[in-house]
Amino acid sequence: MLELSEQIKELLEEAEGLEHGPVQLALVERAVEIADVHNELDVSFHARVTLVEAAIFGDRPDIALIAFSWLLSKFDAEPDRFDSFELLWSYKWILGHVALFPTIPKDRIDDLFDDMKLRYKAEGSTLHAYWTLRRDNAQSMGDKAGAKKAHAKMLSTPRDHLSNCLACVQDGNVDLHVFLNDDAAAIQAAKPILNGKMSCSVVPECTYAGAVLPFLRLGNAKRAMECFASGYRLIGRQSTFLPQKAKYIVGLTLTDNLSRAVKLLDRHLPEALDSVDPSAKFEFYLAARLLLEKLAENGKKTVPIRVPKKLELGGESKPTVAVLTGWLDTELQGLASAFDARNGNKSFAKRVRDFRTMFEYAKPYPMT
Repeated sequence: MLELSEQIKELLEEAEGLEHGPVQLALVERAVEIADVHNELDVSFHARVTLVEAAIFGDRPDIALIAFSWLLSKFDAEPDRFDSFELLWSYKWILGHVALFPTIPKDRIDDLFDDMKLRYKAEGSTLHAYWTLRRDNAQSMGDKAGAKKAHAKMLSTPRDHLSNCLACVQDGNVDLHVFLNDDAAAIQAAKPILNGKMSCSVVPECTYAGAVLPFLRLGNAKRAMECFASGYRLIGRQSTFLPQKAKYIVGLTLTDNLSRAVKLLDRHLPEALDSVDPSAKFEFYLAARLLLEKLAENGKKTVPIRVPKKLELGGESKPTVAVLTGWLDTELQGLASAFDARNGNKSFAKRVRDFRTMFEYAKPYPMT
């Protein structure tokens, strides 16, 4: 580790002991600010590497993108001065998140992947991490053919020192099979994680949520709700993991645990409104739309949630199902249009149009 001033060192050490989120992020940002003020370039570089990690896992990828751009420019100006491994490891987090922003053009994303590939080759990498990220990026863009091709490349490429951890790769395999509607393969891939044989900083948190829909589509509502019970307690009090919370709302809706689904909507809607991640917003709003469809089907006229100040719905203390549905439809259509225009397909619009088909897998399973 670089020799840091005591003040910066204390800030970073304090941040390291916290869970990912706004408090940790604020401490690291303060460390970066102090290093910049004192023109300590090496310290600023190290602190920004930490900032990229804190921002990525604290659901502020926008901050991470800006910090990483700074790191890349400083490294290219003086490549012998800085640790290339820290930069290349951070590059994975960046390319794992660029597709979440529809304002980042597709050709710019391709340029970043080309740049990463060159840097990884120069480092002697097998490109296992590169193909892993290519696969995940294709999924984010609704490109099934691209995801299959990149996955095959990943499987045929040996792991190396820049590969993601085994648990993360395995969780990515689960996501791929869900994306391709191969539920049996998804559950098979999830088994070593669900059985406690693999874990990391975000696994099994992500995997529990990812297994809910496959279990339901296979007719196993009991296992789906066991995943909810085990997984939600790990993330419910955190301000992160918004897409996973969306998956739990879907699972609760399809198993007719509507009061629990409404509680999750009430608890986490403010997080969705505050999120800077358009992809996470889309997932949460689509899950909420499914829940409202079910409430309307059951004859409910209002939604028993507190209306966040940020959500303008005509000043109602309890929003009507019709009004909140209209707001969600507008948001979803806007997000879908932005993503599809960037991606060059209609995958997001199709998900909005076809979300009701998930009711085909509804299976009541009341939770005690």
